[in-house]
Amino acid sequence: MDMENREVIGRAVSDKLNSELVRSAFESALMNRGSLEGYIHHTDSDRRYCSHEYIELLNNSKIQISMCLGNAYENAHAESFNKTIKYQEINISCYADKIEAAKSIFQFIDRYNSIRPHSALGGLSPLQFKNKQKYIFFFTVLGGHFNCIHWSKLAYSNDK
Repeated sequence: MDMENREVIGRAVSDKLNSELVRSAFESALMNRGSLEGYIHHTDSDRRYCSHEYIELLNNSKIQISMCLGNAYENAHAESFNKTIKYQEINISCYADKIEAAKSIFQFIDRYNSIRPHSALGGLSPLQFKNKQKYIFFFTVLGGHFNCIHWSKLAYSNDK
């Protein structure tokens, strides 16, 4: 989730909560944004994020690694999004299979990004706000069990 405009940019869904899921979500963010060099990867210290392969992937992408130790407030935006998608999509839906579940969840994210207004964004959707602003990139990658990874860009422009 881009913390400035609340846009979800990386996503993956799986019935297994493992490092492969996290890697898939990271690769989705790479495809969406291109290079993530210079970003900060912030998450909790769960073993999925501490695996040798995942740490190597982050290092090879020239991303700084930052991990919190159990403070949920450090992930407040991600936790809020997790609650939103659970209550407004997952908990009220009955999926025929995993493919339908993934498709519905991704459609929800697309609607969230393109039309859901946010009071913190002056009533604009994430994409509307993004198109109006030069901003610092902060985003979260969504994994299958709604574990989140925070990213931040170190430099930005104040140009309007």
